[in-house]
Amino acid sequence: YLCDVEVRINCRQRLAAFFLSKPLSHRQVEEVPFQLLECRKWQELSQLIMRPDVFTLLCGTDSGRFDLLLYWEALLDPARGAISITDRCDDSMRQARDSAFTSADQISHLIRLSELLEKMRFPDISITFLRRAQALEDTFLGCSALARIEYLLREARVLAGKGDVFGASRAYKRALDALYKIVD
Repeated sequence: YLCDVEVRINCRQRLAAFFLSKPLSHRQVEEVPFQLLECRKWQELSQLIMRPDVFTLLCGTDSGRFDLLLYWEALLDPARGAISITDRCDDSMRQARDSAFTSADQISHLIRLSELLEKMRFPDISITFLRRAQALEDTFLGCSALARIEYLLREARVLAGKGDVFGASRAYKRALDALYKIVD
């Protein structure tokens, strides 16, 4: 059934449009990106999965996080236009700031973006987003000493994953020093 490529693409586009007409749900964020991927609608796919509300739902489940990585693997392929993940992350953060996201939600969003970038093997950009989250938390919520330590440990993990043993050990040592100050 649906042997003709144009008919198949048309059906997938209609299916995506149907789900997009419904309120945001897990079913929608499972179905629509897949249909866009199959239709090779790269720009629409990247814009959809990085919408803060959709991104948050995708990051909320193991299968959603897995799908997010698969979609970005496809989107980063130079043959498909090599969409900039950094630009899309910046756009997503801008949308979160302009929408109803609270400061705490924006911080969580930055951390999730940082985790995505780390998994996609963009450690330097991941650290930038992590530092932006810490700066935002410091500005709006007042970053506690324990929160600062947590950020240092996250940074150490990213640096270790990058293979920067010196940078990772330096961040880890700073975290330990900060922890000793709390304990003493």
